[in-house]
Amino acid sequence: CEFAEGERERLPKYFVETAAYNAGLHLSKTVLVGRIGAGKSAIHIMLMKALSEDERNYVIVLKPDPENLLQDIEICIDDNSSPPRI
Repeated sequence: CEFAEGERERLPKYFVETAAYNAGLHLSKTVLVGRIGAGKSAIHIMLMKALSEDERNYVIVLKPDPENLLQDIEICIDDNSSPPRI
């Protein structure tokens, strides 16, 4: 996750625990998706910090190549429904 230099160290001082953070902390699998500036990186950093404190946790970060992300997704549209939002 890209953060300004020194920002990672200051993050715990002002981070607000959101529903997304708490879900990541308590669920066995979590996927963070959101717009730019929504706090995904901050949540990711704080979850990594919290979860790595317990040696029973095994955290895997999956970061797909953005250019190929939607390449293999097949979208089916029902004639009576609105178009999918991507």
